Amino acid sequence: MLNSFCLNTAGLNICIESEGLPITLQSDPAYIPFILYNYKNPCDIFIKVKNSPIPVINEAKKLFDNSESWSLYFYEQKYYMIFQPPVFDKPYLLAEINNEFSNATIFCSDFMLELKDGTQSIFNPVHYPFDQILLMHYLSLREGAIIHSAGTVINGECFVFPGRSGAGKSTITRLCSKNNRFLFLSDDRIILRKISGNIQAFGTQWPGDEGIAVNNSSRLSGIFFIYHGNENRIEEISSQKAFEKILPVTSIPWYEKDSMSKLLHFCEELTSITPAYNLYFKADKNISDFLYDFIYRKT
Repeated sequence: MLNSFCLNTAGLNICIESEGLPITLQSDPAYIPFILYNYKNPCDIFIKVKNSPIPVINEAKKLFDNSESWSLYFYEQKYYMIFQPPVFDKPYLLAEINNEFSNATIFCSDFMLELKDGTQSIFNPVHYPFDQILLMHYLSLREGAIIHSAGTVINGECFVFPGRSGAGKSTITRLCSKNNRFLFLSDDRIILRKISGNIQAFGTQWPGDEGIAVNNSSRLSGIFFIYHGNENRIEEISSQKAFEKILPVTSIPWYEKDSMSKLLHFCEELTSITPAYNLYFKADKNISDFLYDFIYRKT
């Protein structure tokens, strides 16, 4: 149990401090490489956690409701993220967030408490899906985005494989990771950020079926939109076509005009400077050599 810790993702420090009860971390192995217990670097996002009654926000404007677990509101220059699945008769968590998504206070109901070895603690609220939603908004304002994609480092350069569920991200990760020339950062979610004029790709704590979640990064050098096929084939596509294809696999707060506009601009710039391809592949071991040979010739 901790009174404070840091979640380090995509080179960003999310600093979490409890006001009162200590915090119990989830036993999720994917998060372990991303947690810092003794941190000295400045916080990019600061979060205070409280066990106190959930504030009432009747006058707030509803911006979004995913109908399954969370909704987002806006009132007096602050955002309010409420978590209440349909099986709950009231919210179990509310986060009050500033309009830059850099500072938040989380109010946890008693549902978030647990008693272990005679000590009461708060079950860590800065976990999926809250951390993913928070970072989606934070990055959208700062030349970055969460992409539904696998990603691997080859010869020091990163190549990503965007695709919706079922496109083959886990399959291509499983087949190519058997080749030690591929060092995968993630098999499901990659964060892309513009840093010093380059697009940097980061692994995240949100893995897919293969469970790959590596806290590392490399410069982005190529985008492969993946499709199952009867043969291994790669075709280069235009930046405009790549822009159209990247949007459906990007986490975009469509309900927030300023964030959406900046994120669309980032995606347009991303696809204008990064080579992009359609990759059709057979689900067999030959794909790793085929893909590596193509990348080696290009780089």
